Amino acid sequence: AEAVLLLWRSVTSEECLQSLWNEHRGRCYEQVISFTTMVRLLADALLKHKGSGRRAFEKGVENGELETTVGAAFKKLGRLPVKLSQAFLIQSTRSLLQTFPEWAEWKLPRSLRRFRVIILDGKALKRVAKRLKPLRGIPGGLLGGRALVALEWCTGLVVGMRATEDGDANDVKFVGELVPMVCKHVEGPRLWLGDRAFCDLTQPEHFTSNKGDHFLVRYQSGTPFFPDRQRKRRKGKDERGRNVVQEWGYLGSPHNKRRRYVRRIRVNRGDEKPLILVTDLLDADVYPADDLLWLYSERWGIEQVFQKVTNVFRLKRLIGGTPKACIFQFAFCLLLYNM
Repeated sequence: AEAVLLLWRSVTSEECLQSLWNEHRGRCYEQVISFTTMVRLLADALLKHKGSGRRAFEKGVENGELETTVGAAFKKLGRLPVKLSQAFLIQSTRSLLQTFPEWAEWKLPRSLRRFRVIILDGKALKRVAKRLKPLRGIPGGLLGGRALVALEWCTGLVVGMRATEDGDANDVKFVGELVPMVCKHVEGPRLWLGDRAFCDLTQPEHFTSNKGDHFLVRYQSGTPFFPDRQRKRRKGKDERGRNVVQEWGYLGSPHNKRRRYVRRIRVNRGDEKPLILVTDLLDADVYPADDLLWLYSERWGIEQVFQKVTNVFRLKRLIGGTPKACIFQFAFCLLLYNM
């Protein structure tokens, strides 16, 4: 606990927070409530007052830290720019990585050890409070924005986020913006890992935009696969005794200029639907199917991150009522998780 508090004090120093604010504040401004004060009050709400922003703000007024009304604090939280929330998570995590010991990193199978594995997934921010009296008691939930999140497997840390105020937005359209953010802070080569939502002809272009980067995604039938008839299929069994078929071919129709030569791995799972993966790691001897199947099973780790952020760090109780406020709280909770 002491170590976490020391990290928190270092990462959220007044100098660091002021620098973030100056660079990413956009058209926002400071008068009475500074960004540093808002961060400290939100920390009190999440860590001391069981997610109650009102209680934290009232305590701030009592002890003189908040020199204005509780309502003004809620409005300030509701206006924080999305870019500021993204930078708050990314820059603070970058500072954390400077203290991360190499011996503590998780080890990949030998065939994949040269890569930094980045797992992508989207998260909708739910359970926004219905503060308007006429809406209370009416069924149906409100969305407080959405975010595409990047998790680095070797460290277990969230290293990037691209958020939007539109809670119904499609996550994959933000891949092109998130990839450069991650590449600035995570050295390559990188192996991008995603579910079937990322299996199209656009996302592989983003994943491989940097030399040496590759991808592994789950196949979805909306993007057709055309086997290479001149290359023989390879059959075998995985570590659990299931039948595995590997084949090579093109993702995308012959008429599409963006179609890509890939390797497809199909695992028969009895009564369940087969698990089908697609990758541009074409050499089956250098990158065995067993290693790739194991790695894809690790994709579930990002779902566990979302679960912990919601249940442990109180994202289930959203403090603000605007998408901007919800996104900042989400970034805040992800940073607490990283610590």
